[in-house]
Amino acid sequence: MGNSSLEAIQLVRRKILSNTSITQKVDGRIYLSHFLDPDSSTIQMPLIIIDDKGGEGNYGMGIQRLRVHIYTYSKNSSSEAASLYSLVYQNLHAEQLIDNVSGTTVTAKGMVYESERPEGGFNESVKAWFKRATYIIHTAG
Repeated sequence: MGNSSLEAIQLVRRKILSNTSITQKVDGRIYLSHFLDPDSSTIQMPLIIIDDKGGEGNYGMGIQRLRVHIYTYSKNSSSEAASLYSLVYQNLHAEQLIDNVSGTTVTAKGMVYESERPEGGFNESVKAWFKRATYIIHTAG
């Protein structure tokens, strides 16, 4: 696949999933987009959403810089959303992105860091509190 934006986001998702403190809270509920038709009674929380906001690539397609919003959601409290975000931040900020899954086709490598501190709020569509921060992903591959 080369140095695609999907590979970069998958590296971030895998990095988050590698942290047992996070996976104990969200299980595998790390999504790459918001729900199109939210049904608050069926969406299990807490959860994490990595929302692609675009970026830049070079002419040779070997290097890219992407922006993503990372959301943490909780139906229980704003405090739970904040504590989950804190775990994500500790696991992601200024970290290398290298895929260690055997048999994978992800060849890109890079780094990720928080560029905008989180803001919080309440999402009326899913009736849940959230924290949202902006991260920059740099990859080459």
